[in-house]
Amino acid sequence: IAVAENDLAQARHHLSASLSLNREQGRIGDAALQLRLLARIELKQDRPARAARLAGAASLYSGKERTLPPDDADANTAALAEVRQALGERRFESAWAQGAAMSFDQAVTFAIDGGVSINDEP
Repeated sequence: IAVAENDLAQARHHLSASLSLNREQGRIGDAALQLRLLARIELKQDRPARAARLAGAASLYSGKERTLPPDDADANTAALAEVRQALGERRFESAWAQGAAMSFDQAVTFAIDGGVSINDEP
């Protein structure tokens, strides 16, 4: 709801808390959904490299069992296209690969951190 209402701070807060719980409970499929939602938030906050990394990390866990209802595949596809356009093909592929190379714990920590690091641009 917070994402739909464009309350990105509130959405990040709720998603981060839920992502932490899903990590503790081993719900990897649910975490993938949350990583994709956080990637869309990063895009809205003009941080396409973080969005690509989160999407890359989520791609590893998307087929896992989940308890949450499916997310909006069309919104995810549109967001990825926008991220790809913002970064260009080479930077997109680099950021995606960096996300896909993260362990599950690294991806969750990266997502929850939410800050921009010096290494944020691939």
